[in-house]
Amino acid sequence: MEYQRGQLFGYEVREYLREKWGRRCVYCGAENVPLEIEHIVPKSRGGSNRVSHLTLACRVCNQAKGNWTAEELGHPEVQAKAKGPLKDAVAVNATRSAIRNGLCAMSLEVRSWTGGRTKWNRERLGLPKTHTLDALCVGDLAGVSGWHATVLAIKALSRGQRCWTNVNAHGFPRGYSMRYNSYG
Repeated sequence: MEYQRGQLFGYEVREYLREKWGRRCVYCGAENVPLEIEHIVPKSRGGSNRVSHLTLACRVCNQAKGNWTAEELGHPEVQAKAKGPLKDAVAVNATRSAIRNGLCAMSLEVRSWTGGRTKWNRERLGLPKTHTLDALCVGDLAGVSGWHATVLAIKALSRGQRCWTNVNAHGFPRGYSMRYNSYG
């Protein structure tokens, strides 16, 4: 059973819930306390384990809630927020899937992972949060070495407008750019 679930079982669900609910208890607002996954509608009353039916609560609130729904406990906003659409997550997953399928159609070897895997790798290896280290922590890796080295940052500076045609606010052409040599 552990082998089938894998190392990340439950990690990504917890991380998603932390982001969605602001890393605090939805009932009392407590922060920086251990949070438990909590069913908005208890399973004993028809609730499910779907991520859209879960929230986070501190132990005291979770136990006090017992067999009540969030609405019965006086928190209808929790049930309303839980029903909210997951448009951003759907868009990211659809885009990732389309890119992956396109690359596979070109007979390229492709492997993909979620952002949760990247964060899990970073935390497992004890690395700080930076864009550079996140790029190194994508996927299946045993370790990262030499990460204390300075990262070279390059800033591209423009020498002027690169468009041959000027456009209006709607993107339609409205004239041509004059070309001249700024060094002469």
